[in-house]
Amino acid sequence: MYIFDTNVFITASRTFYGFDIAPGFWEWIKDAGLTNAASSVHTKSEINAGKYSMEEDPLKAWAAGVRSDFWVDDTVETVAAMVELREWAEAPQRPYLESAVADFLDSVDFRIIAQAKAQGAILVTHELSEPQRRNRVKIPDACTGVGVVSLDPIAAYRSLGLRLNAA
Repeated sequence: MYIFDTNVFITASRTFYGFDIAPGFWEWIKDAGLTNAASSVHTKSEINAGKYSMEEDPLKAWAAGVRSDFWVDDTVETVAAMVELREWAEAPQRPYLESAVADFLDSVDFRIIAQAKAQGAILVTHELSEPQRRNRVKIPDACTGVGVVSLDPIAAYRSLGLRLNAA
């Protein structure tokens, strides 16, 4: 199972996989029956929180049309994983400032890492590890801390078998 961070969708839609040049990429995620790929309802909320309307933002329109089981919600297991993740982030040996931990615990990142932990999933993100950073908890570092594998999007796409062909 793969869970996608919001930044994967936003970056793809604004760069190399724009809806106008790579519609096959978006159809692949939306309709190809990727039973081992998902994202969080919290990710969908971040997509929908953008300032543009659905008519102005193709990513919002796309997210609205994706099958509902792609957007996973919290479970009892997710809540248990949140406790473990919180304990990891608040541990005195961590380099993080209190404000960084507070921001992390109130973030979508915190929730999707817990969802990945609860489901034994791989978390897909553009974020890079910065284990000595004090002012922000980075997804790959928190994943490592609680035993969740994180991958960059290209590695995940290869693992999932994405093949884009020009029409």
